[in-house]
Amino acid sequence: MTGCIGYTNNNDMPSNDIWYNFKSGTFQLLIASGTPNTLDTVHLNVWYGTDCNNLFPLCCYTYDFSSFPTAYIDTISGSTNIYDYIYLQFSGNAPGKFGSFGFCLKSIVENAPVCNSSPIIINSDENDQRITADIHIFPNPVNESIEIIGKTESFKKVFLTYPDGRTVWYMTYPKNRIVINTESLNTGIYFLILQTEKHIYIRKIIKRDF
Repeated sequence: MTGCIGYTNNNDMPSNDIWYNFKSGTFQLLIASGTPNTLDTVHLNVWYGTDCNNLFPLCCYTYDFSSFPTAYIDTISGSTNIYDYIYLQFSGNAPGKFGSFGFCLKSIVENAPVCNSSPIIINSDENDQRITADIHIFPNPVNESIEIIGKTESFKKVFLTYPDGRTVWYMTYPKNRIVINTESLNTGIYFLILQTEKHIYIRKIIKRDF
């Protein structure tokens, strides 16, 4: 995803807009797969409000299909008003062009995932401390702290969450080495979400009292 590139909802340019709405909150957005065909880009306007005829702009993005099959992710936050909904407006906004894509919305503050495609999830034995050849997490199981090292990739955003999606800890600035203090955490299962420039990785973390 990139910042919005001059997209406006112009009725003079025919396009089939696709709309989704869901309760306001903070969500991770992932464009996961697609068949662009003749479509060069897809635009996304994010709105919020209680009435679909009277919405307020929140943010917008333009996704370049030339980067497929790379998955991109961003975090979007809606209004804190519990009565508001977030509305996603997807549009190719280009006459005569067509294509398809998948996306996933995953709540990071409440247990309310909405998905029609899956993010990249790395499943492995809990004692395997390596996600890829260049991303290491140790120790796991964890007690007082956990260290994450990216040898070739920096982490743009990192979240440690409960299984229901509530955030325990997060970081939103680039680093390639991170140490998270886990001493005060209760024993149990957590999820570590790592976002790099091109990928998202999700890893189960076990907290134990040794």
